[in-house]
Amino acid sequence: MKKERKNGRPIENNKPVRIIETGEVYDNYIEAANAIDGNRACVYLCLKGDRARHKGYTFAYEEG
Repeated sequence: MKKERKNGRPIENNKPVRIIETGEVYDNYIEAANAIDGNRACVYLCLKGDRARHKGYTFAYEEG
């Protein structure tokens, strides 16, 4: 079962995320942020396309 916010929208923290520069894949954007000692909100904004980079890294959802 997917987690939901109070407003009923799903929490999108279960998609694998790749750090392009290192090639490392993490289970979700929160783990990717923790790996670089970054801010998870900034990583999420990168994934949404609202921000290009965070701490010099670019992020993408892993296909699959």
